[in-house]
Amino acid sequence: MSSFDQIFWENNLDAARRDARELESFSQFDHFVVANPAYPRQLVELEKVLSDIPVKGIRLLPNYHRYHLWDACAQDLFALAAERQLPVQIHREIQDQRLQWMLPVSPLAASELEWLLANPPRLKVLLSGLSSGDIRNLQSKILAARQVWVDVCRVRGPVFGLEKLTELLQDKRLVYGTLWPLQSMSSTLLQVQDARISEEERAAVLGKSTFRSLS
Repeated sequence: MSSFDQIFWENNLDAARRDARELESFSQFDHFVVANPAYPRQLVELEKVLSDIPVKGIRLLPNYHRYHLWDACAQDLFALAAERQLPVQIHREIQDQRLQWMLPVSPLAASELEWLLANPPRLKVLLSGLSSGDIRNLQSKILAARQVWVDVCRVRGPVFGLEKLTELLQDKRLVYGTLWPLQSMSSTLLQVQDARISEEERAAVLGKSTFRSLS
């Protein structure tokens, strides 16, 4: 987990250090640090943070921080994450842009995801915030990128949509995600629990997938 402050504070890594202190009493949570590789000296300071606090992964929001996944700064971050053996989570969007009426932020362009899947970094990648349609459109590219997983935090329908996605994304490539606090944790959980899939597939989505092995 990570706070919204890590996305929106000017010095997001100060927020990461604060979150780490608050998470010391909650061992059930994994801390993913939000990084903005386009920010001056971010990677230098990020290395210090990774050495000082326990971190399970790095979270990227390119559409909020205004860079492209093919930019040199993003490639440098992927190299750092690979060196540290940390997975990278990439959000397509955290909120439907239609609800951001004061300051709309467009989702990460499909061309960015297609480029990433055609040029996957040598590390584990989790794509978050994709709709059922997004996942269906990218199915073949996701399957070809063996180190890429997709979470279900923004999968809302159609009926039996999760069952179909489980069938399309073989090798247990779907994982549970909540998008909490914007969404209730229970809504996605119930969707997975009620899905007409095998218990092995359900267990994989809810936490026993290969993606959960972070080393």
